[in-house]
Amino acid sequence: MADLTVRTYDPKMVVVTFGTLPISGYADGTFIKIKRSGDAFGKKKGAGGDVERVNKNQGDFEVALTLQQTASANKELSAILAADQVSNAGVFPLTVKDLLGETLFYAPQAWIRVDPEAEFGDDLNAREWTLDTGIAANLVGGN
Repeated sequence: MADLTVRTYDPKMVVVTFGTLPISGYADGTFIKIKRSGDAFGKKKGAGGDVERVNKNQGDFEVALTLQQTASANKELSAILAADQVSNAGVFPLTVKDLLGETLFYAPQAWIRVDPEAEFGDDLNAREWTLDTGIAANLVGGN
């Protein structure tokens, strides 16, 4: 039997927290990208057609947050990165949660890899922050 449930996705209901900082001010379009640093499993084939798999133990991720140029989170993330470069104390938990769905990403240890390129022109531009994580849990759920 078909599932007749109507589901709703609302980008305002996707929340990100880095340490105690709630991130807001996302740009139009794709504003969060979560990518595993490598394949979870590898595969090898033998001459006789047998197949083996290898657990690559790739549990770390790259997370890109795309913010509006005017978002106050840019200043806060810049301050975290500057302090981290001086004190090596910029590793914090990172959580991404769809409050209307089942998707949940959690990294107990995450840090800002690099600050975004800054562009200035006659229109607003986005700022893409790249964060790296240690071992993380990523549940890609439905909505």
